[in-house]
Amino acid sequence: MRSIFAALLGMVVSGLPPAPARAEESYTLDDRRAARSVLEDMERAVEDHYYPHDRPGKAFAARCAEAAAAIDRASSNAEAFAAIADALASLDPRIRLIPPLRQVRVDYSWQWELVGNTAYVTQVDREGDARRQGLLLGDRVLSLEGVAPDRSNYQSLYYAFRTLAPRPGLRIQVQSPGQEPRWLAIAATIRPQRKLLASGTRSSFWTTWKLSETDVRHRDEFFDLAKHLHRIGPTAVWRAIELERDTGAVADGLKQIRGAGALVLDLRGEWIGRHETVLRLLDGLFLQGFDAGVVKRDRDFDIELRVHGDSSAFTGMVLVLVDAQTRGYAEVLARILQLRQRGVVIGDRTMGRAFEEMRVYHARGATFAFASAGVVVPAGEIVLADHSSVDGTGVIPDLLLLPQAADLAARRDVVLARAFALLKQKVAPEDAYNLVHLASEDDDDNDD
Repeated sequence: MRSIFAALLGMVVSGLPPAPARAEESYTLDDRRAARSVLEDMERAVEDHYYPHDRPGKAFAARCAEAAAAIDRASSNAEAFAAIADALASLDPRIRLIPPLRQVRVDYSWQWELVGNTAYVTQVDREGDARRQGLLLGDRVLSLEGVAPDRSNYQSLYYAFRTLAPRPGLRIQVQSPGQEPRWLAIAATIRPQRKLLASGTRSSFWTTWKLSETDVRHRDEFFDLAKHLHRIGPTAVWRAIELERDTGAVADGLKQIRGAGALVLDLRGEWIGRHETVLRLLDGLFLQGFDAGVVKRDRDFDIELRVHGDSSAFTGMVLVLVDAQTRGYAEVLARILQLRQRGVVIGDRTMGRAFEEMRVYHARGATFAFASAGVVVPAGEIVLADHSSVDGTGVIPDLLLLPQAADLAARRDVVLARAFALLKQKVAPEDAYNLVHLASEDDDDNDD
């Protein structure tokens, strides 16, 4: 049986508008050999690192053998890598193939996200075909290439179209509030991949992307704590991007919230892949230490999630904002604060994709990890102190609050505004939106 990856890549659905023209893709004997090599390495990586280790067996090996035959029959690299992705995900849908670096970048010029169980347009770039076609903020996405997006397929759809095999355009059906549904065929903007700049010494080697002006602006914004942490009266509002960086950045944020009466910790849209940064933040929010849980591993030692506490920890009220895109250790953080009754969680149920992951890259001959294929492998299970896990279930907020289509269209952050209201502060939803919305989220990625 083909998974959603292969099915979507070859889908032809009656009633949809014509898809944007697909560029011809060569598929040579060398491409076929390279794909077979990637499959072999990724199969081995899963067998070596997957948790629980004893699950890969004859059935998984058989699916990989089928993928090898599919690679030989494929007519494009997209088909070949869809076959590999299918085989890897047959063991566990959380296993994700990371395709090799492409020669071009695909920019759809719009973004969509889940609110509850419904998909909405949350960004339309100032330039690009999406705006020219009349796509609007707050439009409900009824169909994406013939599939109705919801929580059951959100991750697969996003992965298939943005990571596994970006397309020259997408056919979508959307509906503006109070209007009839309409079909759009939105062409993507295809640009050459940015240049890799090599640097190094006799003992080390590294590369960086050649940055455009937009890239530089995004980078500077990412590293600037002042862009993420604000004081509004007695309340600190922290869109905790520092949790994606390092423990030192988290420590800087904790210093900035000293003296505040309350903290609004915004984890909406955040993926956190490291437990170290989460534990560092928790140290700064608790006076006393405690065992928060454990990451269970097969061959390696279990990872104890131990919070040490801090005599100078922040002791004010904590409100945690989450949504359907909150995932990884961001979910774990929200749940620990909830279990310890240290924070009130507000927003939408989180994604439910929280596990210890390992990324293994295919690198043979002169193929370097930054440009080669790889695989994301679940390598451990995160078990909290109450013996529960948020993987597959997500975190249910204490206060379920979902923005409406009109809020998205008008750029109103009703969730953050409610958090202020709970703290007896009045902040308009429009002002709340501007407080945490990064400038880069309105930028077009169209300069080279």
